[in-house]
Amino acid sequence: MLDALAQAAARRVDVRVILPAVSDLPVLKLAALHRVRQWLHAGIRVFEYRPAMFHSKYAVVDDDRCTIGTFNYNSASVGLANEVNLLVHEPTFVSRVASMFEEDLAASGEVTVRSMARRSNLARGLDAIANAGVGFVDFVWGPR
Repeated sequence: MLDALAQAAARRVDVRVILPAVSDLPVLKLAALHRVRQWLHAGIRVFEYRPAMFHSKYAVVDDDRCTIGTFNYNSASVGLANEVNLLVHEPTFVSRVASMFEEDLAASGEVTVRSMARRSNLARGLDAIANAGVGFVDFVWGPR
């Protein structure tokens, strides 16, 4: 997925991802922060939803299709849970989902290379450890 998003960003597509500012699984939040640096350098814009826990899993593509469902980004979630997403190509529905995304984006703050650089060495180390742990779980329980 990262490769596809990075390739789109390289083509000057406006790729924006909203992550939760607060997570019910702090280790996943730290692992995501470790990966955000790579996303930013690939041209992907990253935002954190601030008002509350953000558990939505949806995407809008080219304003003419969207996907919505339970799919998480990590492999273990796919391997351990019955994750499913629906791809919708119906203009009225897609328009509403696009509006929801803009509303969520307005309640989010942008994560930048500069803001990530301000994280302490300890925080960066914890991000890396969390990422390694999530990577191990993904390897062991993810789909083959």
